[in-house]
Amino acid sequence: DTGDGCESCVILPGWNCSQYTVPEVCRDLDECSANVDNCHASATCHNTQGSFTCVCDANWFGEGTQCTACTTGSQSTSNSSTEHDCTCVDGFVELVLNRTTATLLDSSATETSGTSNALFVYSFECSDVDECVQGSNTCGLGMACNNTLGSFLCECLTNYVRVDDNSTLGTFDCEDRDECVDASNDCDAN
Repeated sequence: DTGDGCESCVILPGWNCSQYTVPEVCRDLDECSANVDNCHASATCHNTQGSFTCVCDANWFGEGTQCTACTTGSQSTSNSSTEHDCTCVDGFVELVLNRTTATLLDSSATETSGTSNALFVYSFECSDVDECVQGSNTCGLGMACNNTLGSFLCECLTNYVRVDDNSTLGTFDCEDRDECVDASNDCDAN
């Protein structure tokens, strides 16, 4: 093997060889550019000499040929191989759904050597944190808190009006509406 993809007049997989030159010259076949890879639609193909690798994209996990999306409210970097590489984003909390035991392939691990050949595998999901119930919202007096997926919104209560003191910061206050001044009351003029 010369390391160029040509061996005993046989073209090795992942190589393109010219039959008409002596000595025979082989060039790497870029499986990614030729679209002959088997990478998942949510993975990126990386060409290597004589082959290719598949890496799941960010917010997906797996071995590259099979990729699974991280659960709602979680994210991962690219090259994540297991669900445990997905972590909950701000506004979400991790809930363990299931705990199972798996056996490791390393047979040298024993209880007496201080290592174990058992591994606890957790299945989890990211659950929305209700900032309104938790009290971690920043809604002030005269405001109602409305929980949203991963966050919350503050809205003025009935009979309160919005005052945009800090509109450039995206914050506001609500103050009591004076129904006598704005004529929105049902009082007789006398």
